[in-house]
Amino acid sequence: MKKRQLVYTMWMLFATALFLTACGDGTDSHSEQGPKEERKEEVVEERPSVAISADQLQGYWEVLAAKRNGKNTESLDDAYFQFQEDGQMETNIMGEPMIEAFTLEGAKITQAGAQELLYMVERFEDSLMVLSTDISSYHFQFQLKKGTREDQEEEPAGDE
Repeated sequence: MKKRQLVYTMWMLFATALFLTACGDGTDSHSEQGPKEERKEEVVEERPSVAISADQLQGYWEVLAAKRNGKNTESLDDAYFQFQEDGQMETNIMGEPMIEAFTLEGAKITQAGAQELLYMVERFEDSLMVLSTDISSYHFQFQLKKGTREDQEEEPAGDE
C-alpha cells in the first residue's frame, strides 16, 4: 500500500512540475510580448519624421490612402483631418466626426480626448503629408492631401 501511495505521489509531483513548467512558458511568452510591444514603440519613434509649423498643419486634409499594419485599407476612404488655428482638430478616423484639442511639437501631433493619440509626421511636402499612429495595437499610416472641405463636398455633385 505504501508503495502504491509513493508511486501516486511521485506521479502527482511529476504532473504538477509539468503543469507549472507549461504555465511558466505561457507566462514567459506573455512577458516577451511586453518587450515586443516596446520594440514596436521604439520602431515608431525611429521612423523618419519631419518637423512642421502650425501654419503648415492648419487646414483640411483628406485621406488619400491608408494602411493598417502595412496593408492598404479601404475602411478609411472618406476619412479626413482638419486642424484649426485655435488648437482644435476634427477627424472622422474612428467612424464619426469628433472634435478634440491637439498640440504640435516638431513632428509630433498629440490629439487629446478620451483616447489620446500621438501622430508622427513622417513626410511633408507642400500639400501632401504622411501621418502615422498606433490605435488599439494596429499601426496606421495616412497619406493626406491638403484641400478644403468645400472641395470634398462638391465632388459628389460633380460626379453626377
